[in-house]
Amino acid sequence: MAVHHATRKRVEATGATIAEDGQFVVLTTSEGDFRSTDPKALADLAQLHAALRREYPSVRLSPDADDPQTISVECGDEPGPVMAYSASSPPSLVDLLDDLVDAGSDPEGMADDEDEDEGRGSVVAESYKAEYKARTGAAHCGDWLALFLVEHCSRVRFGKKGQPLKKPEFSLTDFADLLTLNGIDPEKHTWGTNRTAGWQGRFRMSGRLALEQKILREFREEQLVPNLFLTGPTGDVIEIGVDRDWLNEKLAG
Repeated sequence: MAVHHATRKRVEATGATIAEDGQFVVLTTSEGDFRSTDPKALADLAQLHAALRREYPSVRLSPDADDPQTISVECGDEPGPVMAYSASSPPSLVDLLDDLVDAGSDPEGMADDEDEDEGRGSVVAESYKAEYKARTGAAHCGDWLALFLVEHCSRVRFGKKGQPLKKPEFSLTDFADLLTLNGIDPEKHTWGTNRTAGWQGRFRMSGRLALEQKILREFREEQLVPNLFLTGPTGDVIEIGVDRDWLNEKLAG
């Protein structure tokens, strides 16, 4: 089965390799060799594998020992695989995280990292908080989407004399409205309805990831730079084009 050069390029950009092997195609990752008859599905799997290594290292994908056409999912220190998928139909990152949470697993590795943050219990692991702060804080590491969300989902609170009381705060309400306006309903995802300790951090990170994936998916399908929709100051809906440099960087990664 031939592998299209564009599919091969997608896979190689993740650090994995893909090759024909008779009627099958083999995806080779750091965790082993996956097999399928669908090269595009394996390219999706390669990108999922790379995203997990980068963002959720406690979640590991490996080929089933008895059937390399099956993806075994392990999470943290839990014994053995916690779930499995077909290599010909790998889940999206958002769906995988939702499935893990529904199964009672901890994809963000947060259980042992509780601390107090301004009087609120936070269970977002320190490594993720540091990375997310670096990506969405003052420097933003050049991440256009992070800058966009901070700009349009932050509120400044003012005192009686009109003076700002503190630095702008990220509004999860505004963020949820923006997600809904762009076709992502938080109520349909576990990260959008789960209100256990640390839900604010999970909501913000998972929602941002869902928005990023939607942007990339639309571009791949339409080959046009998408627009993001948001509610303007007078209640009207306005469109802002996605930054092309950011889009190219994400597609290349």
